[in-house]
Amino acid sequence: FRHALVQEVVYGELLPGERTQLHARYAAALEADAALQRIDPAGAAAQLAEHWMLAHDLPRALSAAVRAADAARAGSAFAEAGVFLERALELWGKVPAADLPPGVQRDQLLEDAAEAAALAGDRRRAIDLALSALDEVDASVDPGRSGVLQHRLATYFNEAGDWEAGAAALERAVALIPIDPPTPARARVVADLAHSYMIR
Repeated sequence: FRHALVQEVVYGELLPGERTQLHARYAAALEADAALQRIDPAGAAAQLAEHWMLAHDLPRALSAAVRAADAARAGSAFAEAGVFLERALELWGKVPAADLPPGVQRDQLLEDAAEAAALAGDRRRAIDLALSALDEVDASVDPGRSGVLQHRLATYFNEAGDWEAGAAALERAVALIPIDPPTPARARVVADLAHSYMIR
């Protein structure tokens, strides 16, 4: 359409079923366009996420949202990445387990969303998302993962100016991440706790 108002009028006249079919066909055409995927991978991923969502194809919408978030983060568009990650989180419970994107875990999406929020300047949202990620992990089963998430939470608390909560989260992280075998994660969290004590 040459004019956005014409597009709005035509779109408004479509029946709901017609809109769904149109979005599905548009998304399929985008996926088939290899040149677009090469020239503008971030734009293509964002459009696919939108069209599969409006086509009510939730498994494809979820996968496309994850890809769009990855593309946005690669381009340092952290606010946009956060939008796509939170959309993926909304869709997660609506998609059957067999149709979830391979290699993607809900706690990792929450951690990525928290990091995107922090990098976009929304520290309180980052804290809320990190706390949600911690709720997804059983510390008795995977203490190392839980400790890494506590470390991220400490960073967000410190960036928000809540030094006491940040120090407490660092202490929990040190208690959770195993000493043996030695790991970079353990070294980082112990160094940050030592730095926190020094500053305080």
